[in-house]
Amino acid sequence: MSTEPSFFARPSAIDTARAASANGDRKSSGKAPDSLHCILCQKKLTADEKAINLKLISRTVTTFYCMDCLGKKLGCGREPIEERIRYYRESGECTLFR
Repeated sequence: MSTEPSFFARPSAIDTARAASANGDRKSSGKAPDSLHCILCQKKLTADEKAINLKLISRTVTTFYCMDCLGKKLGCGREPIEERIRYYRESGECTLFR
């Protein structure tokens, strides 16, 4: 059995707790995280960041990561994600990047 973490799993309880503690006003108001901000660092997301989350994680994902946090979660860094976004945009075949 592999001991490697599953990068495509839903955010763990630790990730959710970090997101809640990173944004005290949401925590105190009891609001659920929105899809306009990274679940970990609360950075405002771009359309490309939302699209790459949908492409790499799942089309049904409701919580999103910025490029830096997604790169850390996937263990690859920001550059390969930027390259993948460029590839999908230039290919014109993925409707998420049009």
